[in-house]
Amino acid sequence: MYIVFEVTAIVALVTAAVVALTCADSSSTDKFIQDTVWDVFTTMKNDRNVEADFGNMEKRLQCCGASSPRDYINWRRDFPVSCCDTYYHGWIGEYNIDCDFTNKLANERHGCTEVATNYTRIIIRVLSGACAFTAFLGLMNLIVAVTLSKSMKRRPKPMPVQLESESKKGLL
Repeated sequence: MYIVFEVTAIVALVTAAVVALTCADSSSTDKFIQDTVWDVFTTMKNDRNVEADFGNMEKRLQCCGASSPRDYINWRRDFPVSCCDTYYHGWIGEYNIDCDFTNKLANERHGCTEVATNYTRIIIRVLSGACAFTAFLGLMNLIVAVTLSKSMKRRPKPMPVQLESESKKGLL
C-alpha cells in the first residue's frame, strides 16, 4: 500500500513540474499578465481605489506604469508617488524628492508588465524545480522502502521459544 501511495505521489509531482514548465511558462502566460496589468492600469484612471492598489503594486515590484513610466504622460502632470522614492533617508534627514517627468529614478524603472512577467517566470521555474526535487526524494524513499521490505522477507523466522515444562524430553 505504501509503495502505491509513493509511486502516485512521484507521478503527480513529476506531472506538476512538466505541466508548469510546458503550459504555464509560455507566451500565453506572458500575454495574460500583460492584459491583466493593462486592464488594471486603464481602470485605475477612473477609480481612486484601484489607483491606490496599482500604486502598492508599483512600490512592491519597483516598477512604473503598465509598459513603461511614459504611460503616465498623456493623463497626468507628473509621475505618481509610487514611481518615485518620495523621501530621501540620509545623514541630513528626510526631504521630498520631486516626482515629475524628469525624475531619473522613475524614468529608469521598467513597466509593471515586464517586471510581473519576469517574477512569474522565476516563481514557475522555482516551483517546478521544487516539484522535481521532491519527486527525486520520493524516488529515493521508494528505493529504500523496497530494499528494506525485501531484506525483511529474506530474514529467517525465529524459532518458537519452548518452556522446559513443554519439552518432550524425558528425564534419565
